[in-house]
Amino acid sequence: MYKKIAIAAINQETCSFNLTKTTLNDFKNTYFKTGSELLNLQPQDGELGGFLATMNLQEYALEGILSTKSMPGGALDTSTFESLKDILLSGIKKINDLNIVFLALHGSMSAENELDTEGVIISEVRRLVGKDCFIAVLLDHHANVTRQMFSNADCILAYEDQPHKLPEAGIKSAQVIMDIFSHKRKVCGALQKVPMLTPQDNFLTSSGPMKELFDLARKIEKDPQVIVASPLPTQPWLDAPDNGWSFLVYADNQMKAQLYAEQLAQKAWDLREQFWYSERLPLADVVREANATSQGLVLISDTGDASFGGAPGDNMSLAQEMLKHDLHGVSLVPVVDPEALEEACAAGIGANLRLKIGGKMSEEFSPMLEINGLVKAFREAGDLVLEDGRTAKMGRSVLFVHGNLYIAITELRDYSLNHPSLYERLGVDVGKAQMVVLKTGSNFQYFKKYKSRLLRADSPGATQSNLKDFTWKNINHPM
Repeated sequence: MYKKIAIAAINQETCSFNLTKTTLNDFKNTYFKTGSELLNLQPQDGELGGFLATMNLQEYALEGILSTKSMPGGALDTSTFESLKDILLSGIKKINDLNIVFLALHGSMSAENELDTEGVIISEVRRLVGKDCFIAVLLDHHANVTRQMFSNADCILAYEDQPHKLPEAGIKSAQVIMDIFSHKRKVCGALQKVPMLTPQDNFLTSSGPMKELFDLARKIEKDPQVIVASPLPTQPWLDAPDNGWSFLVYADNQMKAQLYAEQLAQKAWDLREQFWYSERLPLADVVREANATSQGLVLISDTGDASFGGAPGDNMSLAQEMLKHDLHGVSLVPVVDPEALEEACAAGIGANLRLKIGGKMSEEFSPMLEINGLVKAFREAGDLVLEDGRTAKMGRSVLFVHGNLYIAITELRDYSLNHPSLYERLGVDVGKAQMVVLKTGSNFQYFKKYKSRLLRADSPGATQSNLKDFTWKNINHPM
């Protein structure tokens, strides 16, 4: 007899040092589907798309509830968290005879009224479905796994790649569930926490100490008694109790699960100094080196204003530094500033004006940039087509030019901030530019074909790498 599965996804990564709250509109402006819409997802459509494409639908009947995500950002306001939770729980209440609930969450989402939102979500689902319903949870590997999350889920696994390969994570989730049920495996889990936070500089899983750690997890999974092993090197800008690295292993017996969870944790602890190694440079040095590069596009990682890590995306520290240099070629800088965008739109294409750009949400770290320039181009909102076939919403954008400094002002904090399409839609030949600022610490893949070199800027901001400079209020000590 087939088993009935409810599927849902709520995904937002919270940066505690971005004080701008995330609202329901932020989710709806990014991705929001409900009910049967989820069952029509294509294989490339994120975690649920991969999950759906892999499940054996002759044995499993799927019920869609909610799939939504917002760009990483500040904590959710109370009403947004309550609304999303209510949609999820009311959807589950309507489904009779549930055997499995599959939740694709982030794991580092917090709200102004609740620091452990995913723990609350999973525990509320458990209360509704009872102890006999199997709850499987997929997390971003930058999740902070709390005891509440672990104790209320039957199996938790995490992404295996940075940059993330979302469909692949959904595929593996489906494979794990089918393996457990088809072979009637006893699921024993172990969670090992490590009181450690590290900067974003070594978060890529393709090289360095993170690769070494994730390779160990894949090796552990070759043990036939192991179901799944997941390192979770947390979100380093989440100011929440019990934050720290987490290691989850599920196996056929408790002793084996605990042994391997401790082995992964020990490996991370042994490598901890390597995770603090950095090639970041002061802003002046970054601009000077990029400006002196004679061929190809230099990617500059604005580590302090990484919008993919939850920063506001309006820090102008690098743009201010660029103004101190005689820029040899076109230098591209993105900024989220709906107010400046409206002012530029009102002036019209071809207008020369003085704008106050950025620094409105990042004022603690970066003042506004007041600058004269030309409104060179404007684009309406549209869809951003990613290389894997997925689409994402893009807000309106304006190209504001001061000499060789080309500032792309965007309406929304969306995925285009770190994508060539932002500039291409505004008429810029990206391949002929000298340098481009990316608001990310690790998602450089979209500019791969243009890249000549990568420089990491030691910029201040809500996602800065010097974690010791923040005022921490909630994390446990020692850390």
